[in-house]
Amino acid sequence: MPIQAQMAFEESGVNPLEVDPDGFRKRCTRRIEQGRTWVVLENNELVFKADIISDTPDVIYLEGVWLSEENRGNDFGVRCISELSRKLLSRSKSICLLVNENNKRAQAFYKKCGYLFRGTYETIFLPQQDQATISVH
Repeated sequence: MPIQAQMAFEESGVNPLEVDPDGFRKRCTRRIEQGRTWVVLENNELVFKADIISDTPDVIYLEGVWLSEENRGNDFGVRCISELSRKLLSRSKSICLLVNENNKRAQAFYKKCGYLFRGTYETIFLPQQDQATISVH
């Protein structure tokens, strides 16, 4: 959970462990219980993780792909994501993931893993409103 929270903070500037700690923990726990979080541990330390957000026969959407700093640049991550991709493609036609356009290192990594660029998107973060000020008419 701390790594997922850190990744969310780096992308959005919002730490989910601060703004919604219970909800964030429940979402992470549910994903683990559903078998949608894939991890590699070495000496009881997390070195790779990826989360399946959506899983259909047509497409599996990955998010939260993370690799420990000491394993970056040595093809360990390529082996992890390639093995995960092979397993997932045995039950789905394709895999989709999003990469920030400014993260050239991640883009190069996924290209090395055989992923293809398909399009551009823009992330918009809306300010969170106080529940007391929200009204529905």
